[in-house]
Amino acid sequence: AFFEAMKRQGIDPDCFFYSAIIIVCEKGGQVGVVLELYDEMKALRIAPDVVVYSSLIKACFEAKQYAEALNLVREAKAKRIYRNFDFSRGEWDLCQPHGPNESTSCMLIADALLRAAESLSLFPFGSFGDISIITGKTSTRTGGVLRQSIPNFLTNELSLRLSTSQSPERIVISSQALQDWVCTLDYRVFKSVFLYGTADLWRYVL
Repeated sequence: AFFEAMKRQGIDPDCFFYSAIIIVCEKGGQVGVVLELYDEMKALRIAPDVVVYSSLIKACFEAKQYAEALNLVREAKAKRIYRNFDFSRGEWDLCQPHGPNESTSCMLIADALLRAAESLSLFPFGSFGDISIITGKTSTRTGGVLRQSIPNFLTNELSLRLSTSQSPERIVISSQALQDWVCTLDYRVFKSVFLYGTADLWRYVL
């Protein structure tokens, strides 16, 4: 009601205005409303910032609308809002100041895995090094800080095997695990769901 009242009074909405409304709707699990507001922003040519993208991606991620979340991640990366993770680096740090939230981190990893898998399909004998992903920082007072949703996502949703790490704030994806995973039905389902929004197409996704 407040949102509509402002528009009726002729107050021009800006990114901050939409950001505040989108955050409230995201926290309420209203993914449809969040995406409608985003469409309004685009129609009005209001450029979303990192706060808007974070809320959009989180809303889609928690609703398991992974294809929509992936499109948003790629759009934000094209605008250099998020950095590009790839398997040419040996370490990904997801805990930089003002870094991505857990939902966005999961989708950035998913995007990197898709691109790595596509490279393997083009160059079957290509190799990647093991990837160490920093999901938290070690504190002498509290011990390692691990954002558990990230490894849970990789193992439960993607069925990707993770290697053990001596550091509690890190998870490791080995190059062998990646190459083995790309040959599985789990990978085909993942690719179908994340690119096309349905698992029904997995038989046709090679």
